[in-house]
Amino acid sequence: NDAMTRPANAALPLSEGAVIPRSPEAVLGPLNPEERRNAPKALFVAGHDEWLRQGVRVAIVGSRQASPEGLKRAAKLARFLVAKDITVVSGLAEGIDHAAHTAAIEAQGRTIAVIGTPLASAYPAKHRDLQARLMQDHLVVSQFPVGYPTTRRNRGCGTVLRIERRQPRRH
Repeated sequence: NDAMTRPANAALPLSEGAVIPRSPEAVLGPLNPEERRNAPKALFVAGHDEWLRQGVRVAIVGSRQASPEGLKRAAKLARFLVAKDITVVSGLAEGIDHAAHTAAIEAQGRTIAVIGTPLASAYPAKHRDLQARLMQDHLVVSQFPVGYPTTRRNRGCGTVLRIERRQPRRH
């Protein structure tokens, strides 16, 4: 497997179409005025972009330092959604995001990663093989062109559905 032999910081291979900027409306379909106002100028996609215009999608996001219970809940929810033919959407961070994508893949469903880096970059680096698989067999979406500098500020993904909340410790 080529992904296994590349160093973690090596650029991910991209199809020609992944580096072509596309308008959000070209990728997502018609936007309402609020969506148009807040949409990035361009999107970059690798994988099955038609999934963005087909069926129902539900986002699963949460803590990067998820508890074992939170990881189980994310995986259970992803499997439930896949069984209902719903596409799972998440970031590609550690914790809940990783659990959601992995469970959706294992359940033979569809999953979409929305990342805060260019498509050729993997963050965290230990998720590079997962990102490569998603780009090939599922879908990865970014608003950042190849070569865009990665900073802490652009690594985030907007929260749509939170499935874990840290509870204060009882003394």
